[in-house]
Amino acid sequence: MLAENKITLASLYKILFEEEPLTLSDPCMQKLEESFHFLKTFSNDKIIYGINTGFGPMAQYRIEDESLSQLQYKIIFILAGEVHQKIHAAMPPEQGNPFRNSMSKLP
Repeated sequence: MLAENKITLASLYKILFEEEPLTLSDPCMQKLEESFHFLKTFSNDKIIYGINTGFGPMAQYRIEDESLSQLQYKIIFILAGEVHQKIHAAMPPEQGNPFRNSMSKLP
């Protein structure tokens, strides 16, 4: 599957549960890289909520650059749980539950 601009719920299902390979188009990769470099440059010496800070009560604290990857993995894990719940809720009951125990496979 080649991702151009967006990934639909049906596409996400195929990627996650039918092992459909995902390839990002060149323009998509370019936009991703531009966004990364912008944030990296823009956030230098700034406190930006959710980019280099904690959340909620911890938002006032800047996360050191060495710990940003760990923060980002935690965010991905939390969002994966939320997406899992939304996909599961959207599935018709007659299709069964292909998502049962799928969260246990996450690192």
